[in-house]
Amino acid sequence: MLDIPDEVLYVIGQNLPTEDLYACLGVCRQWRLVFSRLFWRSVYLQKGANLAQFLGPFEAWAAAADVPVPILMHVRKVKLQLQENEWAHVDDIKILSRLCVHLQSLEVHLKRPWPNDQDMLTRLAPLTSTMFPSEMACLTRLYLDLPEINCHALKRTILPQVPHLVDLHLDRVDFSWGIKDMEVLHGLCPRLESIDIVATVCDNERVDRNIREERNPAKHLHCLRFRALFGLEQRYLNWVKYVTKKYRRTLEDLSLAGDIGTLPGHPDEVPDARFGEDDAPFNLLRSGNSRGKLRYLRLPDALFRERVLTPGLRHVSLTPSQHNHLWPTYYLDTVDASITSVKLECYPADFEPISDMLRRAVPNLTHLDLNCEAIYVELDTILSVCSHLNHLFLESTDRLVWDSTDSEHHTALQQLSLTECFVEEEVFVNINRHCINLAEIVLNGVALVSPEADEVPEVILLDLTGLSHLHSLSSKRISWSSSTDERDELNYIGACGAVVLLRPDNQERIYDIPCHHRTPEHWQRPSQHVLGVRPLRDDDAITEEFYDRMSQRASEAHGRFILEISCLPNLTCYVDDRRLLRE
Repeated sequence: MLDIPDEVLYVIGQNLPTEDLYACLGVCRQWRLVFSRLFWRSVYLQKGANLAQFLGPFEAWAAAADVPVPILMHVRKVKLQLQENEWAHVDDIKILSRLCVHLQSLEVHLKRPWPNDQDMLTRLAPLTSTMFPSEMACLTRLYLDLPEINCHALKRTILPQVPHLVDLHLDRVDFSWGIKDMEVLHGLCPRLESIDIVATVCDNERVDRNIREERNPAKHLHCLRFRALFGLEQRYLNWVKYVTKKYRRTLEDLSLAGDIGTLPGHPDEVPDARFGEDDAPFNLLRSGNSRGKLRYLRLPDALFRERVLTPGLRHVSLTPSQHNHLWPTYYLDTVDASITSVKLECYPADFEPISDMLRRAVPNLTHLDLNCEAIYVELDTILSVCSHLNHLFLESTDRLVWDSTDSEHHTALQQLSLTECFVEEEVFVNINRHCINLAEIVLNGVALVSPEADEVPEVILLDLTGLSHLHSLSSKRISWSSSTDERDELNYIGACGAVVLLRPDNQERIYDIPCHHRTPEHWQRPSQHVLGVRPLRDDDAITEEFYDRMSQRASEAHGRFILEISCLPNLTCYVDDRRLLRE
């Protein structure tokens, strides 16, 4: 999405009569030539002041209901991001949506105040209920991220005006949302293909036996994601029954999420007390997916058991219980050769349950996203039990180790991403030896761990010359830690002060991290282009004097070290989201 050029706003904002301005924009041949290159397909405004400035030049058209704005007739997408104190500008969306007569996608974000401002929520409710002035037949995508979206106003005023809606995202619906509301939604918007709703409370209701696919049919829905802050954990079975009855012919992506901590009683007693031995909903889900439509499944720990898995699944995202003695009930105990992607967020006592599950249940796994805190993760074990693994994403591991001493090569691994992990030195040594087909490495917030190191070394060497296919390396916030005591606790020592690329031809490429402070707020994949950030070329910092200066700085300043990366010439390096280009 592009911002509006200032010179265009200046021309449109001149104090001219409506007829003259309309003639300039839409009739005169010269203006047609100018605006033929400036037709706005999308509008992206980040603040309420920018929204008011944008609407200022169009006040004359806003007063005349039947006069279109030529320059806005081609706008298809509008995205607004308002701050928490700019709730009053929500009313301007009504004007903007009327001016953009062919609008297809509307996305509104309003930051939630913390703590919640009840006065703001009270004033915001009537504005969101009258957001659209009239029927918007062209709108196909609606994304509302607001502190409060009144459920009754949503069904009475907003949804009836968007009958051709295809993609709907609501966060957060207040006060409650249930199965009956889903039926109303399908009746008002029968063409929906994707639904993503976050509600405060899930209604306590049972599935109507009369609900059939013919009543308010959802013939096109392929993605359903529903999350409730309270109440859904007690009604998972009702939602499973509803989903299998309503969407069994088309649904491909299913996600149900709730807060297990809201239930009374001891957490260990929740799963058995909630489900017992009732297998009917699970069998219904399996039989409903006999045609193999369901591909992506995301369920909380309450449904984390093998009987809910359906034939034909490709991706499973699960959050098993943090109580270790419940793992035998939950982990995947059956072999499912169709599952190729698993996302697992768990807090077990050790790594053994995870390795057993990967070894037994998913023999054809190619993508693994693992987030497990406070345990040792054995990288060599993961690569051994998942021989077809291509992409591995590890996050928040207490220690990443490599224990095996065999010479087995793991040729399938192509992408490795480590985020907020403590990694021992031997891990990179073994990666360089055994993962010979690795093509991309991402290091984000990685701490290199060295045993019995009291102070940070001046230079740390990372040898990657054995990875002949490695073409991309991204590093960000690299630090150094040590484990010296008997309890094996990690002690932070220092951070990376500079990165040096050592080529086989002895040509060094140096990147000085403290000298470049322009870093995007959000980390991006190396394959994505970082807009607004100039790539750093080799000639910006190559001189030998600079290397000597950095070595002296690392030795004098406590906690700074130089990271030397020995690599092949075909490697493209990213440091703090900035690409290091060769001459």
